Amino acid sequence: MKIFLKGMLMGSADVVPGISGGTLALIVGIYERLINALKNLSPTLIINLLKKIFFCTSKQGRSDFLNEFKKIDGLFLFTLGAGVVTAVAIGSSFIPYLIINHTELTFSCFLGLIIPSIFLPWRMIKERKTSSYLFFLIGLAITVGSTLAAKGDVSSSHQAISFTQATWICFSSAFIAICAMILPGISGSFILMLLGQYIFVLGLITRFISLMTGRTSESKAEALSLVAHFSNIQTISLLCIFALGCLLGLGIMSRVIHKALEKFHDNTMALLTGMIASSLYVLWPFKIDMLNADGSVLANKGKWIPRAYNTLPDFSSSTFLQAAIIFAFSLGLSLFIIRKGNKA
Repeated sequence: MKIFLKGMLMGSADVVPGISGGTLALIVGIYERLINALKNLSPTLIINLLKKIFFCTSKQGRSDFLNEFKKIDGLFLFTLGAGVVTAVAIGSSFIPYLIINHTELTFSCFLGLIIPSIFLPWRMIKERKTSSYLFFLIGLAITVGSTLAAKGDVSSSHQAISFTQATWICFSSAFIAICAMILPGISGSFILMLLGQYIFVLGLITRFISLMTGRTSESKAEALSLVAHFSNIQTISLLCIFALGCLLGLGIMSRVIHKALEKFHDNTMALLTGMIASSLYVLWPFKIDMLNADGSVLANKGKWIPRAYNTLPDFSSSTFLQAAIIFAFSLGLSLFIIRKGNKA
């Protein structure tokens, strides 16, 4: 049950542009186990596992299946994955709406939750050297630099995407985003927003959920409008292609991180700490509105939020007061959870 709940925390983070599921994995103490489990996955092992499912009726078949399942820490991955999927399905129904319509308050909450966790991986460094501080700065620079590179550049194109185009978009954006998602500090959903595909992918997920439940959400009208021209079969196919991109990205990136932790543990942890610390910049609640030539606020806020520049708040406004209260509450909650976790 604990692993499932930790998976839900990771899934909740993955829906939020700016908070990485890898960050939550580090916070709850399962990051290295996750990387070790993922790096054991290979096409051959998965195929062998699927083959053995069909021979589970015999005692020897069950034994062979369990042995293969244990090789990949299967129970851990399955339980964690179930938690992630559950949280993504739930979180995608309201978190994007909050980000678009209540940006300052929502990001203040996220900022308060993330600050106490920044130096958790730093404490895992066995011997701090000059190189540790250098790699911390490198990690900070990588994420903040990639974010700054995309500032102020936004596309307002909303033309219908063909199924062929959507196939490539789903695979490539999934591959890139999942590689980012497994790294603490770099949010996969934030990368999707930078690529301009966050609302599109959200539309596919919402469309699929509505197919399963028969319900639609008015708050997702913008997302659904981008995928309304696809048939039900095409929608499911695109989600499968997205999942394939995620699996390939996970398989490659997990091996890279495993090798880094194995050979350069302390410097890798310092690098990851810097990436988490960069969330302070990414999640700053107060943004400068992007405007049209006539001075009106640019439409489709979900597309331009990650590209908007940070600004200082109006300290006399009610929004700042509300944001400060939410930030303080979230900060206290995060500190409480971390202290409880340390005692457990």
